[in-house]
Amino acid sequence: MDSNLTISRCFDVSFIYNMMHEPRLWDEITEDASADYIPDVVKDFYLCIWNGPKVIGFYKFNQVFARTWEIHANVLPEQRNKHARETGGLALHWAIEHIPSMDKLVCFIPEKFKHVKKYAEFYGFKVEGNNKKSYFKDGKLIDLYQLGMTRQDIIDRLAKE
Repeated sequence: MDSNLTISRCFDVSFIYNMMHEPRLWDEITEDASADYIPDVVKDFYLCIWNGPKVIGFYKFNQVFARTWEIHANVLPEQRNKHARETGGLALHWAIEHIPSMDKLVCFIPEKFKHVKKYAEFYGFKVEGNNKKSYFKDGKLIDLYQLGMTRQDIIDRLAKE
């Protein structure tokens, strides 16, 4: 484990906005013709991933239903191979400690991002559904995988680390 990696909640809207709109992330993850995205630091949780003094990505948690939350991982491409797995564990630990209303965690992954699906499955997310033709990218409608895990699944997975 890299002792320089930390994760902390961020409330700076302009910092999050600029990080989110970093072309290496924004161009990859946004749907075609997406509206501009403005972070909501009141109802959503943004966790900055730090490698020493440098931010290498962030995780976003947003509430979908009363006991269901959604996670988005955004790690800079040049940092993914080296740090994505460790930062994912840090984000899940943070969620268990700081989101007591989270009994279920879900993520939606476009079918074109097979590496992201594999990453989520590494942490114990299971495919729970397929939303047909619901994501518009590169001029095509593509499917989204829905993956999920329960709070207890997360606790059990983290206990293995």
